[in-house]
Amino acid sequence: YENVKGSSDSRLVIDENGECSLWGGETTAQKAMLFGLCAASAAKKGGSIVTAYGSDESLLLKQALDCGICQAGVNVYSIGRAGISELSYAVNRFGGEFGILIGANISGHARLISAGGMLPDEKLLDRIGSIADDRAYRSVGLSQTGCVTDFSAVREIYVAELEKILPDRFKGVNVDIRTYDVKKATIADRLFHGRNDIDGERIIFNLSADGTKVSAYSEKTSYVMWEKLVAMYAGVCFEKGLAVALPENFPSNADATAEVHCGRLYENNADIAKDVAVSTHNMFAYDGLYLASAVTSYLSEQGITLQKALCDVPDAYTSSRFVGITMSRENKEKIFSELGCSVEGEITMGKTHAVIRPLRDKKGITVFAESVSCEQAAAFCEDITSRIKGIFR
Repeated sequence: YENVKGSSDSRLVIDENGECSLWGGETTAQKAMLFGLCAASAAKKGGSIVTAYGSDESLLLKQALDCGICQAGVNVYSIGRAGISELSYAVNRFGGEFGILIGANISGHARLISAGGMLPDEKLLDRIGSIADDRAYRSVGLSQTGCVTDFSAVREIYVAELEKILPDRFKGVNVDIRTYDVKKATIADRLFHGRNDIDGERIIFNLSADGTKVSAYSEKTSYVMWEKLVAMYAGVCFEKGLAVALPENFPSNADATAEVHCGRLYENNADIAKDVAVSTHNMFAYDGLYLASAVTSYLSEQGITLQKALCDVPDAYTSSRFVGITMSRENKEKIFSELGCSVEGEITMGKTHAVIRPLRDKKGITVFAESVSCEQAAAFCEDITSRIKGIFR
């Protein structure tokens, strides 16, 4: 602990995306092991945490992380090198309390995730930070030390889950998946290459860097953003009588889709959403490859084009800005009062809507805006940001 604190004055902070910089500065094996010890100390003794590493350079950090977790008397389900979507699936599949991806980016940061692509409970995240600050971590004797179990075969189980929703052959659909991740590309080739209808509509799906989102392109639709694809497939789920759980700040086109289909739509921060989020069908909300597979399967089964499937889904464009202002209670009340926000931090002007959200470390706020055009969303977001900065000049 002294070596880690001696190299950085930063506190251990887990942000609103579940990402942690491990006390700032360069990520080391010492920091990874201490983080594993702190995270596992907040978990149930004798429980389990699923771990993965994001790049070959992060393997040593992953091994140190596992050591720290075991030292706190918690077992490790190791799935090897994987992305955040596979990790979330593994947490759901194996019943871990939560998952940790080490080496989540080029800086070697760690990222926490729960089943269904959700963040672990906020009280748990605060507890991990408090344990680090107070050195209140749990250390058990050798007989109670956790063990590491290799679950790297989860990739095959994951692929089999995707294959379940795909027909043996596509009808009228010719899909291509674009990604920089070699392993994702290999899985995509296995899923789509032998099923494609070479005379069908050509659709190109572009996976995001972390694999959690996907956009699409076809000649008739041009580019289709992730949000619109999610809203469209949510409608498919509603037609089947299935409930859907989506992120708290997801655009309102999903709400409009739910109204049209009389569907049950929940935000991930609602208690009832947890049971929905961990359902296999809801993987489309946090796994880009699953969403691409589900949309392709739907188009093939219905014999329709992507344009036809999207025709009733309203457009929704979003924009966001960060404001580096300490969000004390006094500052929050001042901002909400000056801007005329609701108690939830919401502002509406015509068809444009915005939400103000404090960061978990209270060292800034994020402004999210949504409108019927990209320009309107960006302009409204910029206006609110400028007004907030003006309050504290």
